[in-house]
Amino acid sequence: MHQNRELYDFLKEHSHQISEEWYASIDEEDPGSIYASNNQAVVNELRSKNHEYVEQIIQLFIHDECEFYNAFKAWSEELAKDVKHLDTPLHYVIREFFSTKKVLLSYIKKYAYLNKDKVDFDDIFSWTETVIKFVNISVTIFIEAYHQNTTKRFLAQEEIINELSSPLIPLQNQTALLPLVGKIDSARGKVILEKTLNQCAAKEISTLFIDLSGVLTIDELVAEQLYHLIESLRLTGVETILSGIRPEIAQMSIKLGLRFNRLTTASSLAKALSSTPESNDDEERTLL
Repeated sequence: MHQNRELYDFLKEHSHQISEEWYASIDEEDPGSIYASNNQAVVNELRSKNHEYVEQIIQLFIHDECEFYNAFKAWSEELAKDVKHLDTPLHYVIREFFSTKKVLLSYIKKYAYLNKDKVDFDDIFSWTETVIKFVNISVTIFIEAYHQNTTKRFLAQEEIINELSSPLIPLQNQTALLPLVGKIDSARGKVILEKTLNQCAAKEISTLFIDLSGVLTIDELVAEQLYHLIESLRLTGVETILSGIRPEIAQMSIKLGLRFNRLTTASSLAKALSSTPESNDDEERTLL
């Protein structure tokens, strides 16, 4: 323990130099990396964070390993929440953890050389192994935090996309427009079905214009989902007017045996909006 304390004091004394050597080793040009920043405030924060990291990890030489682990894990989890690092590609951050480890180990070697008369091979091996172990723990903690943050962002973006997937636009006189654009897959089709039904009920819509002119392709399952949406809307008292149906979508509907009875269709959204639909319980109405 006495020898470890002397090593700690040596590393503590040189902690600023360790961080400066680490920063000098950075060779980064990617503008998406925090390590490429020329902003002096960001640079100063990087140096400060790294110095804090060095001072934290060298405490492993003066504390019981279990006691140190709990405190170090809690500290590392807080460090892993840093937004700028979470916005940097993961492999860059991991690279800098290992760069710091490399500089730190070089100072352990310096200490061993300066004290070669009282430091043996087993000491050097033990210190090196311990530093590597806890740097790896740091990396694991950061990767977990990075993954959680990425998942959170993905779910938030997915929610936004889902909202945009069914942009119900209220018009007037309890009418609304649902313009669908792009490729509709099964997952998006399910979201559209659920959100459209809920929004129509919440906004007390009686007539809904669904425009498909911007839809490039849909699969068989989505065609069925569209059919179920229209039927569900009808059962809740919402009349649906479908416009812009591409020939391939119409052919798929016929192939699947989906008959859009009680439905008014129009060749374009303009024609659909200019129409005054009259309810018809038995036949499909087409606006050419």
